[in-house]
Amino acid sequence: MKYRKEKSGYLIRLSRGDLLFDSIISFSESESIDSAFFWGIGAVEDVVLGYYDLKKREYVKRDFPGVWELLSLTGNFAKAEDGPIIHAHGVLSDPDNRTIGGHVFGIKTAATVEIYLVSLMSGLERRFDPETGLKLLDI
Repeated sequence: MKYRKEKSGYLIRLSRGDLLFDSIISFSESESIDSAFFWGIGAVEDVVLGYYDLKKREYVKRDFPGVWELLSLTGNFAKAEDGPIIHAHGVLSDPDNRTIGGHVFGIKTAATVEIYLVSLMSGLERRFDPETGLKLLDI
């Protein structure tokens, strides 16, 4: 991973084999960032996407093997009682330009992932919401 500080945030480039979530957490710890929003594009593999089934109150996950174009990645991370939580959604395309998308559980960099990360001035936290069963942003 390489990065550069910009006026309003950080430009981060992940290298082949870097895991998205591990890289963002490691970077944020090294820069003393406890909450941020980020956006990204790139080429990825070993993708795990899913969605939240509100009735069952559980995430449904699905693996997507192979290499994919990461067309759009949007997410944030915030503190929670049990450590930082990354919440990210992504849209990807296959070699035939068919798209898939959903809640991102895991992505490994295939060629590169380019991220722009903006840290928040004050800490953001997630707290359990009994109505949804999720840890929602405490704003």
